[in-house]
Amino acid sequence: MHNLLKPDAIDAATDNPNELEKIAEVQMDAQDLWRDDDLKTILDEQLKMPLADMERILPNSGKKAERYAESTLPPLDTIGSALLHQQTPVELLKVIKSYAKVADRDPSEPIPQKVARVLYYASIASALVNQGALISSLATDRLTESLGARRRSAWITPKLCELFDLATKTLMNSGNNLLAAPASDQGGFQIAESNPSISAEELFAEVANDDKDDSDAIPMA
Repeated sequence: MHNLLKPDAIDAATDNPNELEKIAEVQMDAQDLWRDDDLKTILDEQLKMPLADMERILPNSGKKAERYAESTLPPLDTIGSALLHQQTPVELLKVIKSYAKVADRDPSEPIPQKVARVLYYASIASALVNQGALISSLATDRLTESLGARRRSAWITPKLCELFDLATKTLMNSGNNLLAAPASDQGGFQIAESNPSISAEELFAEVANDDKDDSDAIPMA
């Protein structure tokens, strides 16, 4: 998201909890300033973005994503193609999920939280629909609610609407038949509001910690 406060204002307030709380409120309120047309444009840009460009936010993620993408025919090349392809490897969807998570948490990034969360839950939805895999540890009712909230966004694409609908039906009809990812790699992450005091290094470390027991986790710089 765009930072409405100058960096020096944030730095000056880092030792004052009351000031930090005020800054956090400003950052959260800024989310309401995005028009639907703006959100649609930014989402479209993200969906068309090459997988390799995820490196800008999440170090080494682009190379890892491209390696997984090569296993499909034809090879996947954008975030959108990976989310909507019927045979996208679960590991690639986890990379996109981690990318969206960092984008959501980092207030310095020009990606609105609403867009980041659509990408985040779309990766979960794609794994559910196309691979029968569960890559979130959220309770079924909470996950269903979150998918529905994304679905009701007027600015998302028709194909993503369909994906969220199918994912919701999959959850409702699955019972205990979903193939859950290993607990250490589920990254069951309740996306929190941005914390303006958190550093990029801490964000990357948090994602790495989610995958700390996974031998195929995203290597962090």
